[in-house]
Amino acid sequence: MQVLATNLAKSSDVDRLFREVSQDFPNQQKYTTAHSLGSVLVKNGMSDLGEDGREFKAFLFNCGSSPFFNTKAWRDYLTTYEPMIFANKGDPINAGLLESLPDAYSNIVYNPEVSGAIWNNHSLSQWLPPSEDVVEPNQDAAVSDPVEGNDV
Repeated sequence: MQVLATNLAKSSDVDRLFREVSQDFPNQQKYTTAHSLGSVLVKNGMSDLGEDGREFKAFLFNCGSSPFFNTKAWRDYLTTYEPMIFANKGDPINAGLLESLPDAYSNIVYNPEVSGAIWNNHSLSQWLPPSEDVVEPNQDAAVSDPVEGNDV
């Protein structure tokens, strides 16, 4: 509801994690991904870091956003940090983000399938391959014991 009403959401835990990772791994490329409300928390966490937030490359799915309030915050974030956006034009929850896109924004992938069932347009599973295409891990694989010192 906070996103719908203000287009903002904060989490001190998420902000703290962004600060800690930034401090612990300076000058290294970092990656983050989120879906829906999580994308708003990532946006705010990166933005609060200012220039250091550029060390993070974000991949955001079905961004939680309001088309009514504070759309400038999304536009500023998109322009400054250029996250990779995965959106579905049939998803009303990412409508605010889509209205905030800067002209010629190229870091976006649209899901070509728009479902009549609106909740399917916001599902993270729409971005995964069909279950018959998923390769299950080899259940018979054995993990070897660690190699000790000079025993190689």
